[in-house]
Amino acid sequence: EEAANARRLAEEATLEQKRKMDIIRQLRALEKVPREKVTEFDPTWTPGIGLLGEMSLSELKDRLEMEKRHDEQERELQRQSIMKKKQEKEAKLAEKAEQLARIRKHSCPLRPVQSKQ
Repeated sequence: EEAANARRLAEEATLEQKRKMDIIRQLRALEKVPREKVTEFDPTWTPGIGLLGEMSLSELKDRLEMEKRHDEQERELQRQSIMKKKQEKEAKLAEKAEQLARIRKHSCPLRPVQSKQ
C-alpha cells in the first residue's frame, strides 16, 4: 500500500509539473505575440510644444463655441440696427408723403386748360 501511495504521489507530482510547464509555455507564447498599441485619446491633453496658441482639443471646441455665440450676437445686433434704420426711413417717407398731401390739398387748384376751338 505504501508503494501504491508513493507511485500515486509521484504520478500526481509529474502531472503537476507538466501542468506548470504547460502554463509557463503558454505565458511565454503570449509574451512573444505582438500586441496592438492602443492609445487612449485625451481631449484635455496639451502637447506642450511651446507654441503661443497651444491648447487642448476640448479648449479649442469651447473657444470655437464662444466665438460662434459672439458672432451670432453681433449679427443679431446688426440685424436690429438695420431694421431700426429701415423703420425710421419708412417713417420719414410716410411723414413727407403726408406733408405733400396736405400741401397739395391746401394749395390753389390748377385751372383746367381749356382747349381753343
